[in-house]
Amino acid sequence: MMEWPEGNKVNIESLGKSSEHGKNLNIKSVKLLGSDSKIEFEVNDDGLNISDLGSKTGEFAHVLEISL
Repeated sequence: MMEWPEGNKVNIESLGKSSEHGKNLNIKSVKLLGSDSKIEFEVNDDGLNISDLGSKTGEFAHVLEISL
């Protein structure tokens, strides 16, 4: 992410169950690199939904590690 999302929320549509790219994925965990916060997530037809990223880890790009 090039900037911190408003409300600490993210929806990645391309990883949703109805997406060509996400339909066969089994996402096991999501981490915000540089943070110890536990990231809660849900995968549905609309995308990979993260409702709270926790604390901002810097002023530049932010990276999510998505484990399958």
